[in-house]
Amino acid sequence: MSRRFFDYDPFTGITEWFHATDDGEGFTLEATQDITAIVDANKAAFNEFSSGRDSFGDGATLNGKSHVARIPAVIHAKLTREGIIRDPVALKRWLNDPDNAVFRTRPGVL
Repeated sequence: MSRRFFDYDPFTGITEWFHATDDGEGFTLEATQDITAIVDANKAAFNEFSSGRDSFGDGATLNGKSHVARIPAVIHAKLTREGIIRDPVALKRWLNDPDNAVFRTRPGVL
C-alpha cells in the first residue's frame, strides 16, 4: 500500500493521506491531526479550574452547563464512528478514562 499526501487544513491542523491498495483497485483516506495546541489549551483550562481562577468562577456553570472537555476533530470523528458521541453513558465513561485525561478541561468524575 502506498501513501501520498492528499490535503492539509491549516485551520484545523488536519492532514489527509491517500493510501492506494497494492493492486490499484482500492484506496483509503487517512486523517491525522497535530493536537498539541488543543492538549496545551486543555491543560491550561484544567489548571485554571483547579486553582479557582476559571472563567466561570469557582466551578460555577453557565446556564447549567459546564465546559468539561475539548476533543480534537479526528478523535471526535473516531468517537462518532464508534457510537460513543451520541451515547451519554459511553461518552462519560470515555471522558472519565484516565487514558483520555488530556482532553479534559476540568477535574472530577462526570
